[in-house]
Amino acid sequence: MRTLILSVTVLAALAFTSCRKERTCTCKYTVTTNGSGSTFEDTETRDRVTKREAKRMTDCYSGKMTETETVGSQNFTTETVVECELD
Repeated sequence: MRTLILSVTVLAALAFTSCRKERTCTCKYTVTTNGSGSTFEDTETRDRVTKREAKRMTDCYSGKMTETETVGSQNFTTETVVECELD
């Protein structure tokens, strides 16, 4: 009985520690202003965290944002697309 309890405790401890590891968030940014665009990539790594913690800590979220600005008589529309992946 004692061996069974010890075995279960060890397995439970391993299950909780195995999900904490080094996580890397890689985001690709595409910024387009009035049809002219540029792309760049950014990575951020956190050590010994769960996937949920890494996503929150590195702000690893995909999305799209559109802004319009008027300068004088010209309108400038900037679209930013962010595609993030957490490894």
